[in-house]
Amino acid sequence: MNSKLFALAFTCLFGLLSIEPATSVVAQTAPLKNASESVNVDSASAQSSVTATDAPTKDAAQTATASLIRDKARDKEKGKDKPQKQKQFALTFDDIKFDMEKTDKFDRKMLTEKINSYHGGKVKIRGYIRPNLKQDGIRKFIFVRDNKECCFGEGAAIFDNILVRMAKNKTTRYTVRPITIEGNFVLKEYIGPGGDVWSLYRMYDAEVK
Repeated sequence: MNSKLFALAFTCLFGLLSIEPATSVVAQTAPLKNASESVNVDSASAQSSVTATDAPTKDAAQTATASLIRDKARDKEKGKDKPQKQKQFALTFDDIKFDMEKTDKFDRKMLTEKINSYHGGKVKIRGYIRPNLKQDGIRKFIFVRDNKECCFGEGAAIFDNILVRMAKNKTTRYTVRPITIEGNFVLKEYIGPGGDVWSLYRMYDAEVK
């Protein structure tokens, strides 16, 4: 795939994670400011894990995180509020997995009734922060099943990642270790540069537990 197209997609991803959920899915380009990176053991691990060949997928990841700001604005206009009585779930990535080959085109009919029931609920789940340009003060990131960088991008399983935006005044820092996050879980597709679904799940108002 054209690396320029990936770069365009990655730039928009981080805007995605500043938004509440909405009904439409639109990936637009948003500028990304490079943040100062702290030098520590975890940052060294991140530097080594992100290679030049991974740059296109990194760009697409930034694109995906970008649409969350637009969603928040739309929801305010429509007067959408969070559920009064919110269900709570303690999940693993296995709980949000469904039958789909990597070469299949995603269809909502593939989702189980159980997975659909998680939509709008408060979910707690354990996984890894995908390597990011920032090391500290992170408010939005891609949360993945494992730390092998296999869980987001073209050809990756769309149920192996969650686009996350932290709660107001909450941030986290990059670590190579697994963490547990909790927040409002939403089913909402992110469409990658080639027109395929790259991500299906989002979490808003998240906190690290």
